[in-house]
Amino acid sequence: MQVSAPLATRENRNGYFLVEVVWTPTELTVILQDSSGKRQDSVNTPPTFPPHSLQEWARRQALLPRVVYENTIAVYEAAVDQLQQLIKKIVDTNAINGFWDIQYEGNAIVSRKPKRETDIHPQIRLLLYDFEVLKNLQVIPEYPIGSGQLDFLISGHTAEGQIVNICLEFKLAHATDLAHGIAQQLPEYMARRATDFGIFGVLDFGEVYPANTSQFKIPSVDSKNKTLAFILPLAASETGLTYLRTLIFDLSRRPAPTD
Repeated sequence: MQVSAPLATRENRNGYFLVEVVWTPTELTVILQDSSGKRQDSVNTPPTFPPHSLQEWARRQALLPRVVYENTIAVYEAAVDQLQQLIKKIVDTNAINGFWDIQYEGNAIVSRKPKRETDIHPQIRLLLYDFEVLKNLQVIPEYPIGSGQLDFLISGHTAEGQIVNICLEFKLAHATDLAHGIAQQLPEYMARRATDFGIFGVLDFGEVYPANTSQFKIPSVDSKNKTLAFILPLAASETGLTYLRTLIFDLSRRPAPTD
């Protein structure tokens, strides 16, 4: 199966461009947006689901111990990969209740709202324990930097003994300081820790608590009504930091399967 979208003509190739590839069990889509506008192409595919054996193999590969990293990039990639595995694990097991404040009357839920960011950190710390041990990485929560506190500092060693520090900061998608977090807060933490590596994790609680994308100020881009997946890579690019990665944690409530 093949999909394609043309780049802008040479005379119009200026400013940002964004390419997004989306695969679902029944459709393959490529979306391209640049100074000439938005183009996309989709094709229907036969229903295709990864076999359980392949998913199990991928999980085992992700958990295999890796003690020695060849270079600084390998340490960074290992941390990003493990966080991506964590995102998938949360979705696969629908393990979202630990991120919500839920009040009951008997067996009935009477109130449900997102926890405060600081109350979520212990839940994230618990989920990070496995890759800390298996991947030979150290995770330090609430690391003091200057007058603030970085949510998590991840550290690893290269084969040559070089220490690699990665700044990991989380924000609620609906927080008023979401744009500030990636544009100023995390880059400042990275500068103070003297590291090139940062990860910006966004906790998305779904449509009831919509992402606060309107606060992003990106030249030539109207951020209103844009998705997090569209805005965040552009905001990361605006910082000028090569190794600042954005990850979205889907914590939204999912409808129960129907017959």
